[in-house]
Amino acid sequence: MKKVLLLLIGLIALGCSKSEDKVDYKDVDGMWNFKEETNYSEATCALLVVDWKKEFFLTATEKIRNEEKKVSKKGSFKYEYPYLTLISDDGSYPIKFKLSDDKKSLTLDSYIQGITLSKIILKR
Repeated sequence: MKKVLLLLIGLIALGCSKSEDKVDYKDVDGMWNFKEETNYSEATCALLVVDWKKEFFLTATEKIRNEEKKVSKKGSFKYEYPYLTLISDDGSYPIKFKLSDDKKSLTLDSYIQGITLSKIILKR
């Protein structure tokens, strides 16, 4: 009886344990780009995610009339579907993107320091 009770408790504990989702870095690795042109401004952004090194390289340029702002960042990242969080080496505020359901675009979910791009969508 004792063995049956222990077996039953073990099966219940196994069934109740939460299985952790595995992160598939193929979702986010590679090059992502954004480009937008209007009559008075131009904005470009490129993000390279290297999963085997757990590194990213980000460049963003915003040109409004004759004034140009440029940001380049390098650092590490954390990926927990659907969020890709970039932590730059210079210690600036983390940059967060949200991966689309079809895994073909990243939408900026926070602010890129030094650039006033309000909402960008990076595509593969």
